[in-house]
Amino acid sequence: PVPRSGAFAGIETVRQDWLSGGIAAEEIDASEWTYHHWKRFLDGMPEKLRRDKLEDLDLAFELTAARNNEIAFSWLRISIRNGYEPAFDRLENFLETIGRTKFIGVLYGDMMAAGMDDMALRVFEEAKPTYHPLAAKEIAAKLREN
Repeated sequence: PVPRSGAFAGIETVRQDWLSGGIAAEEIDASEWTYHHWKRFLDGMPEKLRRDKLEDLDLAFELTAARNNEIAFSWLRISIRNGYEPAFDRLENFLETIGRTKFIGVLYGDMMAAGMDDMALRVFEEAKPTYHPLAAKEIAAKLREN
């Protein structure tokens, strides 16, 4: 069974309306959304999005500048998959300032999968001294695999 929550009932509808072009991002009323709503909205996005769709979301909600790490993480994963360069400075900053393996390990893996090997290796070398030794070891191994 798939758990369902009334709190998120409208999220899939809003996402689908936006993806289909029925509404612009600026028409989405997210004023009452918590981080949980944002995670549901972003994590349900298709793997590939057009650049204009990414720009629409970013312009309306400033997702590249999101202060909540969970929201930023979801947005950065979307940005990596779609080569959305306007978020890459934020990606570097995130990797240099956030040391939680649950975030950085996944982002480095996403970067390698997206062919961003050079950037991943460069940022890792810069950020490595700030990571917990176990996190650094795990990520180094992942980067060596590719």
